[in-house]
Amino acid sequence: MQLPARAIALALVATVGVSCAQSAPKRSPRPRPSGFLGDYQRFRVDPSRNGALVYRQAGTNLSAYDRILIEPIVFWPENAAGQLDAADREHLTRYFQNAMEKAVSGVYPLARQPGPGVLRVRTALTGAAPTRRDQVQVSAQSADRYDSGASQIRRSQGWATVEAELVDSESGERKLGVVARRDVSAPISSLSKWGDVEKLLDQWARNLRLELDSAKP
Repeated sequence: MQLPARAIALALVATVGVSCAQSAPKRSPRPRPSGFLGDYQRFRVDPSRNGALVYRQAGTNLSAYDRILIEPIVFWPENAAGQLDAADREHLTRYFQNAMEKAVSGVYPLARQPGPGVLRVRTALTGAAPTRRDQVQVSAQSADRYDSGASQIRRSQGWATVEAELVDSESGERKLGVVARRDVSAPISSLSKWGDVEKLLDQWARNLRLELDSAKP
């Protein structure tokens, strides 16, 4: 089964969450390259995709590829965001890996090693933060508006940043690259620390599957 060139190009952009504007009406801060993709000289800001940095190889032809190799997703750099411990990094990368493989495995064959006709997908989470809901004591200056001893819930939105590229698995030539960020737009009620961010990862993986399905005859 051959991969339609347009479908794969759209799929990677969707995978890193720079599509589906209806689910993220608030514009996220512009992502900063982390170094994972190495050379960003030819990347350009795409205003239509929430300010993501995008590179597309001119005249690229992906129709010769019939399998996808999804490399193990990593956290880059290892101490990205400066606040995540090893357990959090492992949880997020494992979750994202499973979501991506599950999303595409029923559409195109997954390869386990480089070879002819294999398109390699390299992906890194380059930063993340969970949505926080902290109960804080009302200050004395605001006490006149609240009952004595009252408290408020202060919330900070979760977010994640991703870099990804499609490359020829034999030559290493880059076909498409994306650097993107997405913020949690509507926090959910979850007992899980990373529940909101997991929803972002699920959505990215789901968008990939939808893009591939839309290209089917």
